[in-house]
Amino acid sequence: MSVDERPPKRKRQDSEMHLSTPTIEVDSEIELAADGDALVVVNGIAGVPQQVGIRCSSYALGTHSTGFKQLLAAATVVHTADPPTKTLPLPDDDGNTIYLLCCALHLRHDKLPARLPPDALTRYVAAAARYDCIVAAGRAASPWFDHLYHRVPHPPVYQLLEAAYLLDDPVYFARFTTRWVLETPSGRRLHDLSSSLGSAGQRLALELLARQREAIHSLKVDLDLLIDPLADVLADESHHYIDCEPGEEPQDGNGGDDGVEEDDRARDTCPVDRDNARLCLSALRNANLWPATRWPSTPGAIVEKSLAFPLPEWDVREQCLWCVAVEAKFSQALALVRTMQRERLWGICLDCYHRKAAEGGGVNSSSSGGECRFEHVKAVDLSVAVPPAPPPSGSALALALPSSAARPAPPKTPLSAAQAVSFLDSFRAATKKEGGDGNGQGQGQGGSGGGGGGGGSGGGQASAGG
Repeated sequence: MSVDERPPKRKRQDSEMHLSTPTIEVDSEIELAADGDALVVVNGIAGVPQQVGIRCSSYALGTHSTGFKQLLAAATVVHTADPPTKTLPLPDDDGNTIYLLCCALHLRHDKLPARLPPDALTRYVAAAARYDCIVAAGRAASPWFDHLYHRVPHPPVYQLLEAAYLLDDPVYFARFTTRWVLETPSGRRLHDLSSSLGSAGQRLALELLARQREAIHSLKVDLDLLIDPLADVLADESHHYIDCEPGEEPQDGNGGDDGVEEDDRARDTCPVDRDNARLCLSALRNANLWPATRWPSTPGAIVEKSLAFPLPEWDVREQCLWCVAVEAKFSQALALVRTMQRERLWGICLDCYHRKAAEGGGVNSSSSGGECRFEHVKAVDLSVAVPPAPPPSGSALALALPSSAARPAPPKTPLSAAQAVSFLDSFRAATKKEGGDGNGQGQGQGGSGGGGGGGGSGGGQASAGG
């Protein structure tokens, strides 16, 4: 070669640098099965701008994929190759996606990348659905879902929950639907959610919107549980004078009927419970938890505020005998609300979603003949916990049980956790009310012999005196 025929120095250096890049150092044939009898040909893998063949096993492809099984049946066999090979050209598919799919079908997870971007995962899921190999492809996608869920700050949640839905992954479908329900601002409409799944995607979008509305309703029920003990204390029937039962007038010397002015009598009203209730309401308002009009736009922010809500510092030094300890009731209600919010499934269970679509409602419980692959708290059916038949009338146990007229009938429909708590509270209230009536009767009889007494403990003392 003469000097004139040599390439320029800069051009020769660029060519050498280009040949040293790892994208060119890829073989024209990638081997997934050593004795494979199928060659899947794609237009480039890992940036290689040429046709690349992936040597596969036709048995592995046809066993796990109905789409590949049909292509193999119509493929041309090259008998000159050793072994005879069926060639499957796929010029319209992305080479990287087909390579990942073939690795999953051959259970060669050692060749799969540890991380996958959301767009590449979406293409992988679409190819798995097109070639009908969801089961095998879904097993390989769990590490990719895990990375996107835990490590990526702001992933495309709706796109990923659709991918988990297509791959039939119950764990990450529940996790991504939970994140969507909690992190998406409320008030979205169906046209705000774009889906590529057609009618199935529209039904899924409607279910997500309904689930977010149910989540906001559950948060309002949680708020009612917090406000209920405070409202009871602030009600008129709970006001009482110091060391006097609610509804009882103070005796002489305590601001009673001894000529003391009404203003002086009002100063003797016990303020401890009411002050603590107002303190709780003020703390809830400062935390933007009450009223509901002060809530943030996302349900997740409401849950975070509820879990981080600090208990106020109450002053209980001047409590009298008839104070109901509203601070203890509020603390119990707050602990109950936090427990329910931690255990509640804010998203959608994939198995319950399929059962609802097939049978028109309900959850996939053990009583219905199925178990969910994702463990979550389901509705409580209190109809199986009906109290036993009362003992014969006249016995001591029968007098202690509430009558059927006062006792609330057990529900026959599944209840949520908050509704179950409300039912149990009403049952206890009815039991306590009738137990109080029985004590009052015994107290009156004892009073005829021993001078009577006031309250439940007074009735017991009067009976002993008689």
